Amino acid sequence: MDLNGKTKLEWGKITQMFIRLAVVLFILFVLSLGLFVFGRWYEAPSQEEQEQHLCELFLRIDLYHSIYAYNSNNHQTPAKISDLYPKYIGTEFERKRLACPSTKDTPGKMKNVDNWSSYIVFFHLGKDLNPNSILACDKPGNHKEGVNVLFGDGRVEFVTYKELAQILLQQYGNLENQVLDFKREFDP
Repeated sequence: MDLNGKTKLEWGKITQMFIRLAVVLFILFVLSLGLFVFGRWYEAPSQEEQEQHLCELFLRIDLYHSIYAYNSNNHQTPAKISDLYPKYIGTEFERKRLACPSTKDTPGKMKNVDNWSSYIVFFHLGKDLNPNSILACDKPGNHKEGVNVLFGDGRVEFVTYKELAQILLQQYGNLENQVLDFKREFDP
């Protein structure tokens, strides 16, 4: 018996319990410290970045597959977005995704899709698409710093207006005046 009427065995159990409690508290402290330190490094994407990413997904998933299917059947890409309706873009869900989330564009009737859609398609002849050919992009002004561009291999890249003008100039050298006008208008 000890001073408080407890045996050494009971004091040992109490000591073990306090040691376990201290270890658990230490682990919780380390985890909370880690969240505090590493939590400062993570910044949630801004509203514009989220909308730009959604726009990228719309181009990559919906528009690319519609253009690819159109190209497989017609041996060319569509000259305008309305060429994809109703065979390649037919559902209400797909129609709504032709409006970039960064804009105030609202889906209208499909017969007027070229007027309200947030995207531009580029015409290409032939069934084989060059991986670096631009198939579609945002209309200028959808995003602050540039546009999302859909390429022939299905990738989407965000490029500045100046970079887009250079790519268009390389691909459509015979349209030099239109490309230079585009560059002057949208290159800050």
